[in-house]
Amino acid sequence: MWAHATQEMQRSNLVSCVIQLKALGIDNILGFDWPAPPSPEAMIRALEVLYSLGVLLDDDAKLTSPLGFQVAEIPLDPMISKMILS
Repeated sequence: MWAHATQEMQRSNLVSCVIQLKALGIDNILGFDWPAPPSPEAMIRALEVLYSLGVLLDDDAKLTSPLGFQVAEIPLDPMISKMILS
């Protein structure tokens, strides 16, 4: 492997990871001990996508009930899960 290769966590879509952490009760995802910390921009994009889907409700960015938890339970991309539930 190349010494300067970008790690998977730093170049992947974090929406699924973030919603799973939220469903597990880990609300402080910025303080989570990631193996390779993602960029703050990627974390913000993931939270924006979840908010636009309607699965994050309040200022504390907690999952909505029951929609947020239903989306988290389906083992698909959150956008597809929301489409199936709608």
